[in-house]
Amino acid sequence: MTRSGAWGARWTDGHSFVLFAVLYAAASLLSRATVLSGPGGGISLILPAAGIAVLWLMQSRRPVLVVAAVGGELAVILLVTGASAALAAAATVATMVQTATIVALLRRWVPGALGTGGEGSIHSLPVLMRGTGSVALGCTSGALLGAIGLWANGSQSWTDVVLLFLRQFCGVMIVAPVGHLTWEHFTQPRRPRPQTSYVELAGLWLVTAVVYGWVFTSPLPTAFAVIPLTIWCAVRFSTYAAAIHATTFGSVAVVLTLLGRGDFSVIRDLPIAAIHAQGFTIVVLMTALVLGSVRDQRVDVLERLVRSEATAAARAGLLLAMNQAMDEGLMLVDASGTVLQANDSARAMLARLSGAGGPTTADYDLLRTDGSPLPPAELPSRRALIDGHLPTTDIILPLKDGTRRVATVTATRLPDGIDATSGPVALLVFRDVTAERAESRRLAEFAETTAHDLRSPLTTVRGWASMASTELTKDAPSISRANDLVTKAMTGVTRLGELIDEMLDHALAEGAELHLEPLELAGPDGLVDDLADLLAVPDLTVHAVRGHTVLGDERAVRQVFANLLGNAVKYADPARPLAVDVHVRRRGSRVLVEVTDNGRGIAEADRETVFDRFERSSSAAAVVGTGIGLSVCRLVVERHGGTIRCTSGPGGIGTTFSFDLPAAEDDVPTGP
Repeated sequence: MTRSGAWGARWTDGHSFVLFAVLYAAASLLSRATVLSGPGGGISLILPAAGIAVLWLMQSRRPVLVVAAVGGELAVILLVTGASAALAAAATVATMVQTATIVALLRRWVPGALGTGGEGSIHSLPVLMRGTGSVALGCTSGALLGAIGLWANGSQSWTDVVLLFLRQFCGVMIVAPVGHLTWEHFTQPRRPRPQTSYVELAGLWLVTAVVYGWVFTSPLPTAFAVIPLTIWCAVRFSTYAAAIHATTFGSVAVVLTLLGRGDFSVIRDLPIAAIHAQGFTIVVLMTALVLGSVRDQRVDVLERLVRSEATAAARAGLLLAMNQAMDEGLMLVDASGTVLQANDSARAMLARLSGAGGPTTADYDLLRTDGSPLPPAELPSRRALIDGHLPTTDIILPLKDGTRRVATVTATRLPDGIDATSGPVALLVFRDVTAERAESRRLAEFAETTAHDLRSPLTTVRGWASMASTELTKDAPSISRANDLVTKAMTGVTRLGELIDEMLDHALAEGAELHLEPLELAGPDGLVDDLADLLAVPDLTVHAVRGHTVLGDERAVRQVFANLLGNAVKYADPARPLAVDVHVRRRGSRVLVEVTDNGRGIAEADRETVFDRFERSSSAAAVVGTGIGLSVCRLVVERHGGTIRCTSGPGGIGTTFSFDLPAAEDDVPTGP
């Protein structure tokens, strides 16, 4: 038996065993007090101990011990109170079998109740009916075995067997339901109770006492008058309160009947009168239990419905929030093209589209990928409603500002619509893929340019190698000419290697994982001076104060400075000596870097495009290059959260490249 708090810490199975043993003994002695005189000690008129035995076995984790205790106590009490040995033996076996049978059937047919594997009690009509059936079958087995004792006691009538069954059945049905509800009341969380007052409950008990007093003192048959009071209690109060009410006043009716008072006392045969009184009690109790359990079942159903609605509403809210948070646009469109529902992304896109801006998809200007208008028959929603599904396809969305966006659209037919009257609708999912398509074009152009740039040095190498081979196969080959041809071929191989290295640098700058660490830019051990020595920059001046340590990937940052300093050397102006100035200063959480040279410069029209792949300035046409270096610089700087730009140098001479990198946390900031 599950208990909580300090009480649960003190109460044990041993306490429960002793409690039920005492209750069972007291009920058995009470039963023996109602025995009529007869051969062998006679049969009790009431058997409340039968119900206590069922509860005792249900709550115990040691069933064999409980069944043995029930049999042992009953045998001793029967013999002590004058029953014959044969009657005591038969009654003991019958009670043990009956109790075990009832509990076994309850655990099979009512598995969700306390004592059968669950935590509830009598709160639904199926539980009540299955429980009643289990008691009836168990009492039948007990009555058949008890008949042996009756016949040994001198009875030769099947009527006595029927009466024994009825006494056993009444004893279990009057005690066990109320006991089980009490068990639940004190050990399980309280169920929701009807909104009633204790004043009303006290008034009900007072009225019931008056009515029962009148019924069982009046010479007229008026027992029916108590039924409305039972209904009142069952409808207005909990099932537990109704069961207590019905059992209490039903027990009073049984006692008054045994004392010769009330409607049932007119029956001269006291055993029959007692059975009628107990049957009346069961009718009253079953009325209370039926009404209470049906009400509880309805409350449980309503609670589950409320929880289900709350869960459904929460899930719908979550789904709505997920839909609204999606970057993809979602729309429901009916057969007329009307947009029934749309998430925030879809509404934002529709608001930007050119066209009439009406409620249907036909009101907007949609284009095929070739730029021609999209006919109404090819609208994604219409195709989905006809074909059932539209595979992912691209369309062009002209915007009000004159620009165009590329969107990929998938559409699916939903046959049930949004309600019973809407008919089929199309679910459209679209996503802006303008940047992706532009990147795809850039990748295609990159592949095409790469193939072209690789093919050119390869063709050159192949040509020089072929000429060298031809020269060496002559009858009188010229070794000097062959060496010259091989030297030219090696120059092409070197050019090819440089191109491959630069393409690899670009790929690493774009996709390699960055390993950030503090990097010193200026000073004797700084990255700039180190690269200047490696690249043989003739006249390099670094202007820096404290605050020139950046947090970056060493390989990537070195690549930026190597490209910029290398370009300064490569594109130096022959008319003047090369000079390079590098300025490093801290600004907030960033380190600003400016690399200025006095070389050929970059035409103003090319200052944006030189950072694109394979783009070169017109002023660099006379110098061999790939157009990848500055593209790598932009990728690295942007991956470090910065920007890069180029301007003309001081006095319009040369070029200044300006970019920023994240400052190391332990660096000391200076400057604005």
